[in-house]
Amino acid sequence: MIDEPIYAPNIYLFAFQNAKFIVSDNRGELVDPKWIYKTSETILNQFHLDINEIHFELKSGNFPPTRIHLLDNNEQKSSLPIDLSVPLEHEGQNSLKGRIYPLWIEDSYALGLNIRYPQGEGVDAVAIDDLKNFNPASCFARQTISSNLGQTVLITGFLNQEQQRKKTKELRKLADECYRIFTGLNQSVSPPQELPFYKTGKLFGSPIFEYGVPCHEDPNGHILIWFFFSESTSENFIDCYQQFTDIFCYRNKVIKAYENSQLDYQQGIQICKDLEQDIAEIKNFSNDATLREQELQNLKLKLKHLLKTALDYSQILRNLEYNYNSIKINMENYQEKLSEVVQRLQKLGHWRNADLVFLEEFYQQDCPKYQAQIQANLFYLRHGLQLLDQAIATIRGITEIDQAERDRTLHTLILVIGVGVGTGVIFAQNFSHPETPTDDNPPTPPALQTFSYSLGVGLSFALLTYLCRRFWKNR
Repeated sequence: MIDEPIYAPNIYLFAFQNAKFIVSDNRGELVDPKWIYKTSETILNQFHLDINEIHFELKSGNFPPTRIHLLDNNEQKSSLPIDLSVPLEHEGQNSLKGRIYPLWIEDSYALGLNIRYPQGEGVDAVAIDDLKNFNPASCFARQTISSNLGQTVLITGFLNQEQQRKKTKELRKLADECYRIFTGLNQSVSPPQELPFYKTGKLFGSPIFEYGVPCHEDPNGHILIWFFFSESTSENFIDCYQQFTDIFCYRNKVIKAYENSQLDYQQGIQICKDLEQDIAEIKNFSNDATLREQELQNLKLKLKHLLKTALDYSQILRNLEYNYNSIKINMENYQEKLSEVVQRLQKLGHWRNADLVFLEEFYQQDCPKYQAQIQANLFYLRHGLQLLDQAIATIRGITEIDQAERDRTLHTLILVIGVGVGTGVIFAQNFSHPETPTDDNPPTPPALQTFSYSLGVGLSFALLTYLCRRFWKNR
């Protein structure tokens, strides 16, 4: 355990809930408009604060596709301050404070929540071990928040001059310890659980460490640990808080779209595997001129199944294209918000230390990689669609050929029977009975005699017709 303090630590939660499901993928549920209120209540309860005591009221109704502050108050404030009576373990330290920022961003709810230890000269040092008090009962964990677009937790804290002289490797150890304490990660197990560290860099001139590999589900979600080396870093972040909220929103939308595309791709792959089995079964049908009745029925059932599968498969391809476009749109929005950060800092005269490479890497490297993967998946699955269409066409061809052969057989049978019956009737009408029977040969009843002769004639002509038909067919 690292026995070092950090100064004036802050916990920022950025959680997002998509309120509209454009693509019907059966993975989403109707969003409760009170999601912000319920999530805030769940978190604040862990800090022993009754949400009813702070008069937390939200706007209601259908919101336009823009950015709206959802706090319902006469003063038009964007955030609500809160006091948390949770003392830290060390003597002489104050309780925590915070703010709630409820937002509507285009088509999504956004919950911004800040829990902080007040800054003060000489009295704002907090032991790293006390970070567990900022996350009681893992109230900031991904499972607790349950946001369908994901979340980002940002942990900030000042470092003293001695700590700032440390190398990046040593600061990484400090960040790792902050992550372990905050998330309650148990390191007593053997072997120790590996941290989901992703990357490190600098932002506004201060080191930042990222945990949670994109598109790999982690129970603690996306966590950033940002050590402030100067007051200007903190000031720049506070000045651009609105843009950071939007940046994290678009980042989570991009990642969610890619995660959905991977789920769709896996469904498509499974359909392709099942299709290979269906094709193998089709090949096993007999090569006789006509199928057996059971084989014909099986083919019809297979055709119905494949037609439904083709519809599901088309929806998967549509979803992949939708997710590709969603990444493109939100990547552009992400880039636009970064440009707003630049413009704002330039206006405030703080641009000199505003290094944004850490944030730019997401749309410059990660987003194109996601788009390329979706394009590759689409290319592969489109070949599967061609195979599916060919399988459907093959079954239709087999059944149509079999039906045509059955129709010809039926036509021949009708023709043969018709000729046999017709000639038999004509013969019966023109048949003359013998005049005088002999004693040794008793007379045969006329009706039976007529039937016997006409039956024989009819069968003879029917057989002759069948042979002539077969001869003509085989010419």
